[in-house]
Amino acid sequence: MILLVLVTVLLCIVAEPIFGKVPYINQLNHREKISRNSIETARDSQADGFYRRACTSLLQALGRSNIGCKNLIRDGMSERVKEFFPILPATPHRAIALRNLGDVLRMVGALKTSQKVLEQSLEIANYLSLNEEIGASHFSLGNTKRALGKRAQNFQEKQKSENYYKEALQHYALAIAKSSSDSLDLRAKLNEFSLSIENYPGSNLDELWQEIKEQVEKLPANLEAVYARIYLAESLTCLKLQKMGKEERSNLSFPLPPLANLCMKEKETNTLLSQPPEWEYIGKLLTIAAQQAERLKDARSQSYALVNLGEIYEINQQLSDAKEIAEKALVIVKSHLLNEIAYRLEWQLGRLSLKMQNDPKRAIVAYSGAVDYLKFLRKDLAALNPDLQFNFRDEVEPIYRQLVELLLEPEADRNELSQANLVLARQAIEDLQLAELDNFLRDACADAKPEQIDKILDRDDVTAAAIYPIILPNKLAVILKLPQEELHYYSVSIHSSEVKKVLKELLAELKKYYPSSQVKELSAQVYDWLIRPAELELKKSGVKTLVFVLDGELRNIPMAALYDRKQYLIENYAIALAPGLQLLKSQPTARKKLKVLGAGVSAEQLIDGQKFLPLPNVKTELEEVKKNIPTEILLDRDFTNINLQLQLNSKPFSVVHIATHGEFSSNPERTYIVAWGKRLEVTDLDNLLQTRNQRESQNIELLILSACETAKGDTRATLGLAGVAVRAGARSTIASLWRAEDNYTADLVVQFYKQLIANPNTPKTEALRQAQLQLIKDRPSITPYQWAPYILVGNWQ
Repeated sequence: MILLVLVTVLLCIVAEPIFGKVPYINQLNHREKISRNSIETARDSQADGFYRRACTSLLQALGRSNIGCKNLIRDGMSERVKEFFPILPATPHRAIALRNLGDVLRMVGALKTSQKVLEQSLEIANYLSLNEEIGASHFSLGNTKRALGKRAQNFQEKQKSENYYKEALQHYALAIAKSSSDSLDLRAKLNEFSLSIENYPGSNLDELWQEIKEQVEKLPANLEAVYARIYLAESLTCLKLQKMGKEERSNLSFPLPPLANLCMKEKETNTLLSQPPEWEYIGKLLTIAAQQAERLKDARSQSYALVNLGEIYEINQQLSDAKEIAEKALVIVKSHLLNEIAYRLEWQLGRLSLKMQNDPKRAIVAYSGAVDYLKFLRKDLAALNPDLQFNFRDEVEPIYRQLVELLLEPEADRNELSQANLVLARQAIEDLQLAELDNFLRDACADAKPEQIDKILDRDDVTAAAIYPIILPNKLAVILKLPQEELHYYSVSIHSSEVKKVLKELLAELKKYYPSSQVKELSAQVYDWLIRPAELELKKSGVKTLVFVLDGELRNIPMAALYDRKQYLIENYAIALAPGLQLLKSQPTARKKLKVLGAGVSAEQLIDGQKFLPLPNVKTELEEVKKNIPTEILLDRDFTNINLQLQLNSKPFSVVHIATHGEFSSNPERTYIVAWGKRLEVTDLDNLLQTRNQRESQNIELLILSACETAKGDTRATLGLAGVAVRAGARSTIASLWRAEDNYTADLVVQFYKQLIANPNTPKTEALRQAQLQLIKDRPSITPYQWAPYILVGNWQ
């Protein structure tokens, strides 16, 4: 376990260059002196958390300002590293600059490129026999391998993650062997120790623990010693939590602090130390760290130490001490504008308000303060390594859900929820979903002048309702927005594990090609949760379209297939999905003069060792579209990213229709569409489907992704679909949750266009609904597997 902000600071310390140990640095020529100054500037920027600014300075130091950090980070440049950064001229400052660049690239999420750059740095250091720099490069490579392991673990790639963790430990061992610096030696040992405790318990750690303990106790009172103690205390806390038995766990009070959430396994694990230290020792480490930081006048490290100390008190039920420390630390962080620490303190004070006084009102104030800090941080955090953001998300998601749970509990003196609390609850989930999407995109979402869903729903000509289900630990809550009405609320008392179990079973049944007796039963159960309590209000209001803002595993279920025991939901309502509370405005003029850019691959392909089977109906699908609407077609060899970009830049297409293999995943590297001879990842869509500084009126009205599907077994796969839609800048996106036979897709798409042409005022959701109903009508034996996966994301009008 590595807490986000602490790792950031520690890695800034790790990146410390070793100019003083290179004998001929003083004889640098003018250009090398400029490079050295750029490296120093980059170090300052990195220490302050401005990683992209640091990247720019380092590229300047390496004489490659022409590359640009945005391209280096986003465009899969790992295979071109040797071309851009050859080892010659081999100089010490070049090795240092490359190592620092590798560290920065790790922090902004370009892990594979980080690895390649660090390998170049190591090669130069070996070439020049710079032992200290060799050790530093191994240490940085260990950190990058560890991040790659964490990424693979997040995406449930067990074998890959274990291999990366093993390689990380090997690099730490080499860093220890090569380094003559006590500082680097200790950092490498601390990282080896923490990684072994967290994820890769390879052997007994008694000897390593004793070495670390002795070195820490001899450290001088400087900033590095402060962070070493904090880092060690975190690792030991993790060890203690993993060792907790059933009786100790039962004594813990909920909600748990983030340290406990991150470290505690489902079951007690065997300790890696024969005699693990007591809580008193861990508390002493943090107390000394806080005192040293205070003497050094370093508010940030002092606050980190106090935050961790307060959480240890909370774990051990010393709640008064925990509150006193949290309040002291909050004064410090507020006076120094340390927002990245303030959210944890507000969160802790909220938890303590519940545990000590059972005071929901005070807890809501504190939780809301934590969320406010997180909203302020959102864009900054989006610049960080997304693997650290996954830790961040896992740490802070409970803040949002715990806040929502508090807001959706009626106050003691009233039975109904207030409108104010319903609005706040809905907004909290929206903030969480936006942060999750930012994490996926590795960047904060672009400002696009969106329109609030509520504002659309309250217009006189709109007959749509928005439904917001929220999965909470012990209930499924639903907030309903009807046209020109206040928010409604209802809930079902059910444990989240049961909700997830039913949704998993339903998805498996829906994906069966043959008729399943379980589909209607399971989909009726979900219908009873989400729709049944609102049936009368929906009918009374004359609603024709349901817009779902879905939460968690619900996002993988096609709402069209919900069943009321007589009919499917699609038979009564048009259905859309919205990634949040805001949408890009639809353009009626674009609807009246539809012009389509069609692209597809029908032939079998082998790309990067993966076989993509032929899609024989793709050609027919695109040609049928062309018969109905003016269409330019890029088929097979003509469908390249260059040709697509040229077409988009030359003509004002309102619809982009892509018929090819593709996959939506919670992993950006696994979210792609297949062009000719190449997979186009989600990040490539910046260049393909948008132009820089484009006006709002140029946004694509509709993006259709035919034959693409969500990744199997990925509970967050639709995050990739939302990411594609956002990157495309499309007002609406039509895609499928799984890939039905392409002849069904071709029939549906043609019928969809016919509906749009017949009446330009027909909402896109209604056109999709009619196309699905036509499939059902034309094929009486059809199952939801064939007609249900098609969904519309974004503006339904």
